[in-house]
Amino acid sequence: KPVVIDFWATWCGPCMRLIPEMEKMAEKYKDQVIFLKVNADKEKELCSMFNVVALPTLFFIPVGGKPIIETGAMPEKYEQIIKDKLLK
Repeated sequence: KPVVIDFWATWCGPCMRLIPEMEKMAEKYKDQVIFLKVNADKEKELCSMFNVVALPTLFFIPVGGKPIIETGAMPEKYEQIIKDKLLK
């Protein structure tokens, strides 16, 4: 299955506004896409491995394709990426 990884932090206002929107998408696409959340404060090494320098940062990883990396709280755009790039 394709994967969406959301790097976030509690002190990040846009991250906190994005969480309920991403939870709706996770429920909507639960049978088709794996959604993961990474708390940047607790997983600093993982953030470093993924070169995350701004929050929120989302990785949209298709099956057998190149990841799409987006920064910011843009739920409508993110749902379009899921439909157009991950569910093809």
